[in-house]
Amino acid sequence: MFNRFYSKLTILTVGGVFGIFTSQAPATAAFFRGVGDLLGGGLSSAANRVSGDGSVVGGISFSEAGPEGEAFLWTVENGIRPLGFLAGGENGPSGVFGISDDGLVAAGASFSPESALSVPPLQSFRWTAETGLVPLGDLPGGAFSSFTLNISGDGSVVVGSGESASGTEAFRWTEETGMVGLGDLAGGAFFSTATNASFDGSVVVGNSISSTGPEGFRWTEETGLVGLGDLAGGEILSNATSISNDGLVIVGASSSDNSVDSGGTEAFRWTAENGMVGLGDLAGGNFFSVALAVSGDGSIIVGQSESSRGEEPFIWDSLNGMRSLIQLLANDFSLDVSDWTNLTVADISADGSTIVGVGNNPEGALEGWVANLDSEQTQVPEATPVLGLFSLLGVLGANVLLKRFREYRI
Repeated sequence: MFNRFYSKLTILTVGGVFGIFTSQAPATAAFFRGVGDLLGGGLSSAANRVSGDGSVVGGISFSEAGPEGEAFLWTVENGIRPLGFLAGGENGPSGVFGISDDGLVAAGASFSPESALSVPPLQSFRWTAETGLVPLGDLPGGAFSSFTLNISGDGSVVVGSGESASGTEAFRWTEETGMVGLGDLAGGAFFSTATNASFDGSVVVGNSISSTGPEGFRWTEETGLVGLGDLAGGEILSNATSISNDGLVIVGASSSDNSVDSGGTEAFRWTAENGMVGLGDLAGGNFFSVALAVSGDGSIIVGQSESSRGEEPFIWDSLNGMRSLIQLLANDFSLDVSDWTNLTVADISADGSTIVGVGNNPEGALEGWVANLDSEQTQVPEATPVLGLFSLLGVLGANVLLKRFREYRI
């Protein structure tokens, strides 16, 4: 069960950030489409982050310049375009794992000369059109290695994990402080990784190992790492994957009474008032669900579950509960995706209008996809507006794409 849970959360199969939008974008016709791939490489791509209004998508694709994968950004207007690599890192992969709310700042990881002898041989970067890829360094004391898992909605804070003198450690980066380790939960083997941040970066979520086992955490400068606990009845195991704009709603997965017999996990939604609340799963398959992303106001959650059709993406809200995303696309938006297989969700935009992920396209190739939904149909009644941005841990699910990345688990 532990391996299955964390296979959903490998660094290349997860991560994201979106933000609050300042004005409502005009309604557009719903669509589901592939993002294509970069020229010159193998036919493979994955979409794993989306901006606040859904207009900018980031991910990774094989390319002529990057045979192991190259970071990209995608828009409807301009299609897919490469971002390149850190200087000297052209022999290895790069990928986008965070996009600011306005889509103008991206963050990710790239092969670099400094990290070449480490595992993984990667260094975090921050990108803008003006600066290109800027290296963020690493934590002191350990092997030179750092991996971005998200960026705050305002683009000022990058989070992820690196190798410090103590071991794998969550980090928080700002231009003022550089890369700062966040420590870990007490009592277990030293390990932590930061998976997401609130809009202004003041709240960080992630995962560590406490005295009871793997446990999700919430971090602020005032409190440090605080464990979230787990759902009742299962093995002692939880993982935090995404956070709302204001930092008040956290989602992820935990072992539970429902999942213990199947060896799976159950998606959860956490608030300070209600604690960790299980969201159930799709009917028909072995019990399994994991929440991977949440909308800006914390009202819409997407993730993976198992139904009678096998593993597939879900969408959840308090009014409708957990529903198959594939069935929602077909029934509510007349979008037939039956010629795609193995769909895996990675992210949802802050406004809830756009969902991205990866799957096998009609030709069988791995390709990132974008689903744009009508905002009125996806809106949840009685949603509480918030002012931040949340990040999410997207799932890329690429078995071939970027083998080096997949060796590094969060």
